[in-house]
Amino acid sequence: MINLNFLSLQASYSGLELSLYKNNILTKKIEENNRKASSILIPLIQDLLQEYDLKISDLNFICVDHGPGAFTSLRVAITTVNGISFAQKIPLIGIDGLDALSLQTFDLLQNKYKNLKTNLLITLLNAYNDEVFFEIDKIENSSLEKIELENFKESYVKIDLFLEEIRNLFGGENILFSGNAATLHKNLIQNFFQNKAIFFPEILQVSSTEQIAKMAIEKYNSDKNFVYKLLPKYLKSQTFAIKK
Repeated sequence: MINLNFLSLQASYSGLELSLYKNNILTKKIEENNRKASSILIPLIQDLLQEYDLKISDLNFICVDHGPGAFTSLRVAITTVNGISFAQKIPLIGIDGLDALSLQTFDLLQNKYKNLKTNLLITLLNAYNDEVFFEIDKIENSSLEKIELENFKESYVKIDLFLEEIRNLFGGENILFSGNAATLHKNLIQNFFQNKAIFFPEILQVSSTEQIAKMAIEKYNSDKNFVYKLLPKYLKSQTFAIKK
């Protein structure tokens, strides 16, 4: 196995999680839970590297959850890593936040919550204005298989319409819900599905930097077509009111 030095970043919403991996080992993780966390990203990176006698040029890559998520948080995080990559020619690896959180939830189900009986996982991230980003996975043969919905071509939808569709399609099944929008809309989900709705004792909110790193290492080892600029996966168009 190649020894890799890299940074793993989660900043798709208001909080920030930054991890440094040195020779494939998680060396230190920093968590900042405030709305301005992304704005202090550069000083955090500089201090973290300096603490472990590393320079930006020592990094093999930077990996980041590049969405979906909050518009401003994603913009700041992606702009920051793009700037570092442009200046230092460091490869970037973008990880889909829904995919990462689904896999992280599945791993927990397989390893820690085996007593929970379900064949369906629904991952929900907050898209604001009572909308959610979603991924639906069928759990089969110890793996996940994505399920597409004919009635929802976009990857975001009003939460009540989404839950109504899920109840029509899978109302008789036990469904595991994960993600920050599962926390936000937990009462509504329980109203729709009663005891068929399953939650971990502590619902996972967004993918961890450990999960992002795990997926990024696989990408790095399998695909040498490196990129040096990432685009945020907004999925949802932004509208802004113009004050007159």
